Amino acid sequence: MTDKAVHEKDVLREMILQATQLLCQWHVSTWLKKQAACLAKPVSNEVKAVMSLLVYAKSKEDYED
Repeated sequence: MTDKAVHEKDVLREMILQATQLLCQWHVSTWLKKQAACLAKPVSNEVKAVMSLLVYAKSKEDYED
């Protein structure tokens, strides 16, 4: 698990070809809140609600729904 550092993803890909990068939930949520703050309030609320469903999905099926 890493933060959002792109260089870490590149190193993982080079060293472990089949590695999957998992992003830290806190970093994702923090980044999203900053990005959503630039949107109109109703849009911001909708984006945050949808992303919350994705971040807290309990299964692949929940995530894909």
